[in-house]
Amino acid sequence: MIVHDPIKLPIEKIEQTISDAGFDILSSQTTAILNSQADQRQAISTVTKFQIAGMTCASCSNLITQTVSSLSGVHHTSVSLALKSATITHNPLAIGPRDIIAAITDLGFFAELENVQSNVELSRAREAQELNGYWWSVVWASMFAGPMFLVAMVGMMMLDESNPWRIWLDSDVVGVKGLTVGSILTFALATPVQFGIGWRFYKGAWKAVWNTGSANV
Repeated sequence: MIVHDPIKLPIEKIEQTISDAGFDILSSQTTAILNSQADQRQAISTVTKFQIAGMTCASCSNLITQTVSSLSGVHHTSVSLALKSATITHNPLAIGPRDIIAAITDLGFFAELENVQSNVELSRAREAQELNGYWWSVVWASMFAGPMFLVAMVGMMMLDESNPWRIWLDSDVVGVKGLTVGSILTFALATPVQFGIGWRFYKGAWKAVWNTGSANV
């Protein structure tokens, strides 16, 4: 049995120390010790683990850590970008899992309670689904990026100015100076990638700025 202050020494740090020493933790349970009735709400704490989807970089995990840690009733927040998860020590009488999930969702991410019994399977399935989504995003983006390269790099820069294709790309549209065929083609090819495939990044960043004043990417 270990008696500790969950604010200064969270349970996950104790578990990590034991694991680093070469031992396995079969089970753990947290029980609050109340010094008096007056500090009951402050003394009670619990550890809740969440699965989070949508994190792409360290900036995302740092934003979640800072936001959740600032919530009243949260004592400690540990976010793992690699595992797509968060371990949060909090006072269940002051703030519950739904409130924490709502705060993370407001940042533009998806969060849910971790299923302990199938944690590995869920993590692998979610990671496979996320990677599959990234793969198709790359495929669709490449379908636009290929023609974009031919138009913007080959046609408008690498070809000689006397080349018929170069002349056609540099020609003005309906007599508007500077509005060339090449600029219209590059706009048409870049827009679906920027605001279609990349829309989720704008959506997540906007929600983060709106709720916290800081973008997540």
